[in-house]
This record gives sequence, C-alpha cells and structure tokens, in this order.
Amino acid sequence: MNYKIILAKNIKYSDVQSENKIVFLLDNKNQLPTFNSHGDVRRQFEELFKTKISFGYILFQDKNKNAIFASAKIKKLPKKWHYVPYSKLTKNNCDDFDIIHRAMQKLGYVSDFLI
Repeated sequence: MNYKIILAKNIKYSDVQSENKIVFLLDNKNQLPTFNSHGDVRRQFEELFKTKISFGYILFQDKNKNAIFASAKIKKLPKKWHYVPYSKLTKNNCDDFDIIHRAMQKLGYVSDFLI
C-alpha cells in the first residue's frame, strides 16, 4: 500500500497587504512524497529528508493508497524536491492535484460552495 504524504506550509509575508500562500512539498514531477508501507513509511521519509516526521489526520484511505497529513521541519530539501504554491497547481501539471485540493478543503482554504 502506498502512502502519499501531505506536507503543507503557510508562507506568511511581513507586508500586511500581501496574501499568504499555501505551498506543498512536491518532487520535480509535481507529485507528493509517496512511500510504500512495506518499507516503513516513517523510516523512508526520515532517511530521505534527514528529519523527524509527525503524522496527523488521514485524509483518505483507498485499497492501494492513503493520503495523510504530516509535519516536519526540513532544513534542506533534497535535490528533486521543492515547495509549490497551491495557486500554481492544476490537474494538467500535477497528478496529485485532486488529493491536494481535498487537503485545501480540509484545511479550510478552499470551498466548492458559493457564498
């Protein structure tokens, strides 16, 4: 079973007029960190990112994959990893967009309802 790790950051700007940005940790193909449960997800993440991870709420569970919120203080990202603002992601450029969109809804930043 695969686990997709949702690691989001709220980038705050010192300028009061600026809008905060929510960014997600993605690889160079704009995919969430994904680990196989047979290799101990925590160990795999901590070896790759050289930091401890705390798991939180499970966003969804499926037969072959789960998505789970996590937090980690990553000092230096490995080469193929970067943070991407949610506003730059689409279904065309991110295979995990639906998962990330669900995460944004769960975090309260996006709604499908019109007010």
